[in-house]
Parts: sequence; structure tokens; C-alpha cells
Amino acid sequence: MKKIMLVVAGSAFLFAACNKDCKTGYTGKDCADQIVPGTITMNSVEVTSYAETKEDGGGWDISDGPDMYFEIYQNDSKIFTSNTVTDLAGASTLVYADGMPFNISSVQDNFTIKFFDDDDLFADELMGSFNVDFYMDGNGFPDVISLDNPDGSDFVFNIDVEYNF
Repeated sequence: MKKIMLVVAGSAFLFAACNKDCKTGYTGKDCADQIVPGTITMNSVEVTSYAETKEDGGGWDISDGPDMYFEIYQNDSKIFTSNTVTDLAGASTLVYADGMPFNISSVQDNFTIKFFDDDDLFADELMGSFNVDFYMDGNGFPDVISLDNPDGSDFVFNIDVEYNF
């Protein structure tokens, strides 16, 4: 009977030792493997720097700054359009939160964020287009995805996110 109790106690100890409670988003023997989130929630986008002029040096609009908005594409399909902030001044920090929180599914797909100058009378002008990795294995699930001068541009922006498992 003592042997049976010892075997049961030893088995329970081994089971408990192998059944670690990993923090949210992690799994594996050492709790070091990231779990791919089911969705990612985008809470806001903050733009701290952008191209104040076109590549040719001209202004975005005739009399004032650009009227900027952005779109997010998932595998070349538009999934989100922000509100437009009008008549930007150079040192403006923009926080886009209208229409958010916004849930993004299939988080390992290809994503592109495109910034535009909204022109009422003419076609909207592309200010910048950048690839965004909403999820990357091994990134530690940052609360903010920061892009600092992507592709050598003047853009600096931060995307506030949450990971949903």
C-alpha cells in the first residue's frame, strides 16, 4: 500500500511540475513559445511625424496643410478607413481613435497602412504606404507597435493594440 501511495504521490508531483501555468499568450515546456492571437484589437493610431510637403517640395494643399486620413489593407483588401484630420500644421501630433477599437483577424496576414491627403476637388494623394506586422512571433506582444521613418520616410506613428487569445 505504501508503494502505491508513493507512486500516486510521485505521479501527482510530476504532473503538477509539467503542468505549468504560463502567462497569457505563452505555452510550451518553459512557457517561452508565443501563441498566435485569435484577434488583435487596434485602439488608436498616433502620428507624430509625417511628410509636410510632397516629394517635389510643393504643399499638399494650396492654402494650408494636408487633410490626412489612413486606410488599412489586409492582403490588398481595405478593412479600415480612419476619420480625416483637416488643415494639419507641421508640429501636430495626431491621435486617430474614431471607429476604434477595431478587431483585426487572421493576424499573420500581410497588412499595409496608407496615409492620404483628402482633396475634395481632385483625387486623394498618397502621402505614404507602409507594411505593418500586427503580430510577429517572438516580439513579446508589445502594447504599442511603433514605426519610425519606415522606408526612409518622414512618418513616425504608433499603433496601440491588445492581443486577444
